[in-house]
Amino acid sequence: MKPVMGRFPKIGLILSGAAVIIASLFFLWWFDDFEFQRALGFQVLPDGRILVTDGGGADFSDTGSKVFIIDRSGRVTWKAKTRLRFAHSAVMLSNGHVLVPDTNADRLVELDGAGKVAWTSQSWGGGTGLLSDGTKLDYPNHATELPNGHFLVSGRYNDLVFETDREGTVFWAFRGAKRQHAPRRLPDGNTLIADSDGNRIIEIDNSGAIVWSYSEGLNWPRFAQRLPDGNTLIADSDNDRILEVTPTGDVVFEYGRGVLSKPYQVEELPGGTILIADAQHGRLVEIDRTKKVVWTYRRRNLLKRWLSMPGILVNGGAEAVNGTGVPSDWVACDLLAPDAGVWTGDTVIKRSGHSSFSIRGNEGEGLNRFWGQYIKANAGETIVLRAYIKTESVAQGAGLSVNFVDRTGGIQGGVNSVAVSGDSDWKETVIIAPVPEGAAVIGVTLSLIGPGSAWWDDVTFESRPVRRSKPAP
Repeated sequence: MKPVMGRFPKIGLILSGAAVIIASLFFLWWFDDFEFQRALGFQVLPDGRILVTDGGGADFSDTGSKVFIIDRSGRVTWKAKTRLRFAHSAVMLSNGHVLVPDTNADRLVELDGAGKVAWTSQSWGGGTGLLSDGTKLDYPNHATELPNGHFLVSGRYNDLVFETDREGTVFWAFRGAKRQHAPRRLPDGNTLIADSDGNRIIEIDNSGAIVWSYSEGLNWPRFAQRLPDGNTLIADSDNDRILEVTPTGDVVFEYGRGVLSKPYQVEELPGGTILIADAQHGRLVEIDRTKKVVWTYRRRNLLKRWLSMPGILVNGGAEAVNGTGVPSDWVACDLLAPDAGVWTGDTVIKRSGHSSFSIRGNEGEGLNRFWGQYIKANAGETIVLRAYIKTESVAQGAGLSVNFVDRTGGIQGGVNSVAVSGDSDWKETVIIAPVPEGAAVIGVTLSLIGPGSAWWDDVTFESRPVRRSKPAP
């Protein structure tokens, strides 16, 4: 019989090998930067693969957007090789290229088989980017190819849906929706539009007359699909649900409350299942008509992101700055306000110390520019966010807000402070709010809505245990 001690070296080698494998996997897991951050759109291709649009912007910054193709196993088989700025959708063209509304760049871009730029709408108007009617495309969020080779495009900040060719000739246009999404040309020539700001889905004929609409209970709808039986499938984004309605407006199917977070696109597939772009959860989810999940695609390293977050607010006085003068540990959140804005640490106008947070913008009514920082949440506690705000020519408002995010990236809601507008000297602003159950992350933002200049200083964040009353004897 061999001595027991003689087995130890082999066991040591096995354990050492396992440790190397685990360390290697951890290394790959930690440094893999290909994440599916914001699920905005998809197209199921004839071969079963899926063209996916990732809006990016994990911290609401204008970075990380991408377009790629996956197979049903989740393997990436193609991806764009050019930088995109908050792309909202993508479609495979008849020539095999991919058309993308590069939203924050105010252009359409056509990508070839190598993922590189083959054409852009910046060529319109002799290189000015202007359409034949003199319109400059502003925040395009959807584009599809029509059977005649033209493109059907939504320009959100133009409140414009139009048909054009590669030369920028306008053949048809509709201006009767507000901040609309996802126009779809129907087989009879009518057009289905998600009139998002109008909280309705409308169908218009070629003259622009509304021939059908649905609005009951909708809150910022972003997509609609007309089904073969005449029903309409809707992504009711701010209600965190999808629903199917009949031509007379009866709801015959609903899914998503408590499950989805800001769904952008929904489509019934040929087999009868329903595919959803669950935006804030960063996933595609496919369900059957019994509401059973039959397939998902998610690629977001939530644990790594959570581990890297601070447990307390950092650099609330804007005293520490990076090499470009931007306050450290804060993100200049320009995803939702791409037009001319300036985020700086201001060393001239400040309440105390050496610097303050500053945002300036001369245009963009309704646009939200903000500084942001994410911190770990302690559910069941009460948070107190406090700051001093100074404004100059602020047309709409500057303030504070907190957003509560669950463990899968879904938004659970938030609280806004009282807004400060016009010209004002330093004013103290406070938010006191309970952290809801299920919240894993708190997003702290210093926001400027619309044009003007605003400064924030002495930002503090406190988390207090909730005092529970003693039961009566």
